[in-house]
Amino acid sequence: MLNNIKKISSLFSTKDKFSVMIFCFFSLISLSFEIVSLGIFIPIIDLVIEGREYFTYNEYSISLKTLLIITCLIYAFKLLYGLTYLYYLNWFVYGFEKNLSISLLKDFFSLNYSDQTKLNSSDLKNTIIQETSTFSIIILNQSILVVSEIILTSGLLFFLFIFNAQFALIIGLTLVFFASLFFYITKNLNSRLSEKRVVINSQRLKIVDEIFLSFKEIVIYLKKNFFINKFENLTTEHRKVNSLKNTLIQAPKLIIEFILFGSFSLILLVIINLGTDENIVTTLAVFAIAAVKIVPSFNRIISNLQSIKVYSGSTFKILELKTYFNKCFLKNKNVNNNDQINFNSNIELKNICFNYDKNQILKNINLKINKGEIIGILGESGSGKSTLIDILIGILNQKSGTIKIDGDDVNIYNNINWISKFGYLSQSFYIINGSISENVAYGIQKDIIENNRVVLALKKAFFNLNKSFNASDFQVAEHGNNLSGGQRQRLALARAFYENKEILILDEATSALDDKTESKILDELKKINKINGTTIIFI
Repeated sequence: MLNNIKKISSLFSTKDKFSVMIFCFFSLISLSFEIVSLGIFIPIIDLVIEGREYFTYNEYSISLKTLLIITCLIYAFKLLYGLTYLYYLNWFVYGFEKNLSISLLKDFFSLNYSDQTKLNSSDLKNTIIQETSTFSIIILNQSILVVSEIILTSGLLFFLFIFNAQFALIIGLTLVFFASLFFYITKNLNSRLSEKRVVINSQRLKIVDEIFLSFKEIVIYLKKNFFINKFENLTTEHRKVNSLKNTLIQAPKLIIEFILFGSFSLILLVIINLGTDENIVTTLAVFAIAAVKIVPSFNRIISNLQSIKVYSGSTFKILELKTYFNKCFLKNKNVNNNDQINFNSNIELKNICFNYDKNQILKNINLKINKGEIIGILGESGSGKSTLIDILIGILNQKSGTIKIDGDDVNIYNNINWISKFGYLSQSFYIINGSISENVAYGIQKDIIENNRVVLALKKAFFNLNKSFNASDFQVAEHGNNLSGGQRQRLALARAFYENKEILILDEATSALDDKTESKILDELKKINKINGTTIIFI
């Protein structure tokens, strides 16, 4: 328990923790308003019951009309204070959600490539987008509100205890007993629902990803019923879990109403046995007014605690991802390097070996690449060509062997300065749902894209242009579905030309092109090689 609290605490900055304490402190101010607003009803009730116009205390007296005006002012000020409190609480909660999701995304980008590839993309998306939102908006927000409501309810019950200890004890102990009983009964069920909710959400996201990424294959191989049934089964489970989850969250309201009705019935029996007088009527009236505040407050406490328990799986999902990140960072804490590496003459790989677990991929590979050279790396599918390139780029670390740049032994693994020298066009390039310009100048803000460079890159890739064509206006559909296979590949080539890197790697980059276009692009690559001295590697 303490270990989990410590882990959860690590998600909060010092500023966040201070903010939470401030909100708890302002809850005490809210309590003072509630007690004052409740306390002022006592003389008002006395005046109404006794038919008097003025309330007198020692030498001071005040009229009923004045008391009512003061009460209205107190409630108006309490309303403004409450709205301000809720606004800043929501501002804090959504700010925390923003910072937490950005923090996880930054941590992901800080991982080494090999560690990134071990993560399930659907789980990762679900955690960064959905679970951070659930943790912030439901768990954090409602935890603060629970503390506020506990302060409020405890303060009001203490006020009632001073006013009439017997009745206050009956109500307070009854509420605590039944609330504890309810939590005990639903404890295991809440845990199971929490775990199941997270798993189902992740699986639903995964199946939707699979459908949209392989839509054409699903249509051609007539597999749509398989995916529809799979999604339907998951959605049916989603319905069951959420129906039960929301019932458990909403049930306390009905239970508390039943408990308080029973408590007031018991109080009425006591009043009947003791006989009716003005003090008893005043007491009952004060308790009735207090109940108007205590019942919703206690209901929110129980409902919010139920929500926190049901959605606790989000917390553990975030902590699980954070733990993975921290293990990776600890393992690679001495790996990151930003040494400046200059490439003026050649790159030499000597006796390079690499394996995934026990599967040997590369064994004693030797390769020398001269600056400005155009070379090809040949090999059967699965022979390790892409792995070798990943080692050359610096996103994978060889298990053994050395790499020399211009004759010097260097560590290029995870070196940003070295990685930035490469342009790379893979077999499975990504086309975004945006303009041609945004696709070519990938990862650059729309308003700072150099359109002249975009047009030049498109021309080099022989992307069909006419006088009326505007790269900023033409919108590419998702995955480039409104482009032909050849156009998509030329667009990806244009992206590589736009970056204009020292070393250009083309992984089967012209496979979707016709012979004529392929020949033109090869001529263009030779021209770029001759003019810029670009080193070009074909796979």
